[in-house]
Amino acid sequence: MAALSRHWILGLMVAILLAAAMATLNIAQQIGQPFGGFYTTLGIVWQVDAPTPSWWPAMSAGGLRYDDELVALDGSAYGPQSYQRFAQALASGQQSFTLTVRREGALQQLVLPIRMFTVGNFLDLKLPDLLMGLGFWLLALAVYLARPREAVNRIFAVACSLTAGAVWLTIPALFPQSDWLTQAVELGWVFCATFVGVVFIQLATLFPELVREGAMRWFRTPYLLMALNGGTYALSLILRWQNKALALANSLSVLCNAIVIGVFGIGVAVYLARLLWLVWRPTRSRRVGRQVNILLLGATLALPYVLVVTIRALLYTATSYFWNEMDLRYLVLAAPLTLAFVILRYQSFQRAPLQIIAVLILASSAFIGSLGAWVVRIVDPAWVNSLTWTPFVPLFGIALVSSIFWSSQSAWWGTLSRLFQWERRSYTAVRKFGQQVINEIELTQLPQTIAEALVENMELQRAVLWLWDAKESAYRLAAQGGDWPQGGAPAQLIPTPVPTSGRAMRIRAEDPTLPAWLRPLAERGMIEIATPLVVSGSPIGLLGSGKRRDEEIFDERDLQITELIAQQAGLFLLTAMQIEQLRQVPQEIATVQERERFKIAQELHDTVQQFLGRLPFFLEVGRSSARSNPAETEDILKRCIAEVDSAAKAVRQIRNNLAPLQLEKTLSQPLHLLIEEFSARTGLQMRVSISPEVDTRLSPEARHAMYRVVQQALDNIAAHAQASLVSIEIVPARQRIQFIVTDNGRGFSPTERAEAEERGSFGLKSMEARITSQGGEFSIRAEAPSGTRVSGWLPTLAPTYPTS
Repeated sequence: MAALSRHWILGLMVAILLAAAMATLNIAQQIGQPFGGFYTTLGIVWQVDAPTPSWWPAMSAGGLRYDDELVALDGSAYGPQSYQRFAQALASGQQSFTLTVRREGALQQLVLPIRMFTVGNFLDLKLPDLLMGLGFWLLALAVYLARPREAVNRIFAVACSLTAGAVWLTIPALFPQSDWLTQAVELGWVFCATFVGVVFIQLATLFPELVREGAMRWFRTPYLLMALNGGTYALSLILRWQNKALALANSLSVLCNAIVIGVFGIGVAVYLARLLWLVWRPTRSRRVGRQVNILLLGATLALPYVLVVTIRALLYTATSYFWNEMDLRYLVLAAPLTLAFVILRYQSFQRAPLQIIAVLILASSAFIGSLGAWVVRIVDPAWVNSLTWTPFVPLFGIALVSSIFWSSQSAWWGTLSRLFQWERRSYTAVRKFGQQVINEIELTQLPQTIAEALVENMELQRAVLWLWDAKESAYRLAAQGGDWPQGGAPAQLIPTPVPTSGRAMRIRAEDPTLPAWLRPLAERGMIEIATPLVVSGSPIGLLGSGKRRDEEIFDERDLQITELIAQQAGLFLLTAMQIEQLRQVPQEIATVQERERFKIAQELHDTVQQFLGRLPFFLEVGRSSARSNPAETEDILKRCIAEVDSAAKAVRQIRNNLAPLQLEKTLSQPLHLLIEEFSARTGLQMRVSISPEVDTRLSPEARHAMYRVVQQALDNIAAHAQASLVSIEIVPARQRIQFIVTDNGRGFSPTERAEAEERGSFGLKSMEARITSQGGEFSIRAEAPSGTRVSGWLPTLAPTYPTS
């Protein structure tokens, strides 16, 4: 039920479509029935109605005119049941009938032939309305589906749907008021026509520029008044059909019809006046100016038909829809077509949908067919009058098929695309952006350069750049460019989950799919597009684009270009960050060297230096006691020998830590010795699986890299992990040697890693550098409190084959 109330406009469109089908079938079933060769309607008096083609014999050869008042048919007063006289006369052998008309105050009698209602007559009478109504209905559907929650789109959809209904139901049957189905269709026309004018007036206050906030509530009263008028109109028709209070019913019908058409005329006048006012208003934006020019073009093309209908309804003149036998009705589609185009292009930011293409093809084909039929009737009217079909139909069919074929050509699509989106940002903007930014390599200046280049090349009001802060897991403001409103500023910090996609996103508060972390930007209303800068799955920053200076919109191609610029910006920023890191490498190397020197010095101090410090004392004591106490001297010498052995072992250990000699030929043995020493030193439980193939399938450089990575991983575990179990696995896999070092310790967070790097700890970076320098891959995964996993692989040596 909620969905039905939310999408009641679609329900209205479906109901109108069904009513149109019912009206069409109602008149189609009259094919093959006798009629007088004209179509009538009852206003103040019975008259020939405007849809009657001026080339029908009753009008061209018979002398019947649109301003004739129909008084009698074969001596009986002309009325709703007069159509039965045609069948009765034909059954009695009559081939003609006498029609009494009042023309310029005098009665005249016309003798007209009885004709059979043919398919050609049906198409002459009904096809124009079917095509026009279909055009309005398709435009309503296209605009509504583009943004069903937008007020402008909804009002336009209602206006065009009601107009389609009024057009489709204008001719309910060949003989009006003849049966209950025809009467039901006429009531449907009353409903549609009643509200068309006031809906168009409301639309004029909303688009192309809102008159004022809260204007919607002022339309409740006009809608209620028009509903009262429509109810009165329907009641007057029912009274006329029942032959009750005919004088009152006729007066009410005339009055209510005049109000309906008058309000429609007022709507047209308000719409045109609003456009003209916007043309002369100096403070209008460039965007509004372009919209107004397009809308004025459509209104100008449709004006002849609108004036004919309005004047005919208000003054009750019998002007036809034809000018010198040329049908003017198809011109009216120019107004809703341009209005739909402007709404989709400037309000809904949509490409040309298929419905718009269909209406464009339909309207142009109908106009070409009408123009062609008009030319044919001028060249050879006698031949046309002898036909049982209208020349419009085949000409329209040829134009329609040709238009469909033409529309399938890629060149045509390109032309239409440029028509709908002629001012799209070309890819030249990407090139110019790159040229402007590429020379800036200073990380401190690059964000501002990017923001200013984006404003300049995309012609934006403003742009802003946030950089990713891993410690905060948020985007932090880095630069802003363009014009910012007084008191308005971009958010300093935007917390968000780690982004992995660089897809541009529209910032619309009403969009239910907008991520929650972007909603603060939507509420501020200063950013139209947000594009994450992501390189190889790693976040770099966030690019915010404000409204465009010219049209204040972004179409789909603009989004694609924004994504390309974001990719460039991400690469520029990543390069600048890497350059900044490279600049720090000498200092980092010096720091690491100093740390290693201090470590070696500390080990020498704790071992060799202390031994050498004690050795002179022991030798002096031994020399003094050599003669007096030989036994004591022997003990001293034994102790000196033990100290020398210990010092030699310490020196060998230091040397092995610096450069294990075994790595020149093997890897597994040095690793086992390293692991045994680590286990003895820490007391941790070890699980070790080292394949012997690592000794023969890795180069000496790769063996050194693998050894140092495992050594560094074990040192990190001992220093930080607080683990009880360590697992080491080094095994071959295809053309690789894989390694995995895991522990069940406390792990660490990205924030802890960032803080450690800020303090000058580059152990993980050095591990990665060792592996990648040998053509391998390195990764580390640490999730507190589930431990740490260091893994990667090194390429193996190419296999060698014995030569014969």
